[in-house]
Amino acid sequence: MSRQAVVVIHGIGEQRPMDTLRAFVAAVLPEPQSDRIKFLSVPDQMSESFELRRLLAPQTRSRPITDFFEYYWAYQVRGTQFRHLAAWLKMLLFRKPWNVPRRLISIWVMTWVLVVAIAIASLGTTPLWPS
Repeated sequence: MSRQAVVVIHGIGEQRPMDTLRAFVAAVLPEPQSDRIKFLSVPDQMSESFELRRLLAPQTRSRPITDFFEYYWAYQVRGTQFRHLAAWLKMLLFRKPWNVPRRLISIWVMTWVLVVAIAIASLGTTPLWPS
């Protein structure tokens, strides 16, 4: 029997636990045929607490049993300042091309194309000297 897991990671906004996951699963899964259930909310077996839950979608002809998990990360990030974001962006953009993972090189190049295009566009709309 095959099984798959989907982890929904979010951290923006103040939602009630499982609200984001329930909305995601309800939108992603097709409506079941006849009297079958779409998904169940069950306690996660890896936790000793009944507060950690997962949504379980039963197996269909086209999909294995699917466990949906929610991970909310925002509460772990405190005191982030703009300089932290700027340093992170600098580290991502100003690395040598051979240090960019091969699967991400096209995204890295397109990001640079976008940065250069925005810089050129802003030069065209902002006078370089006062009139």
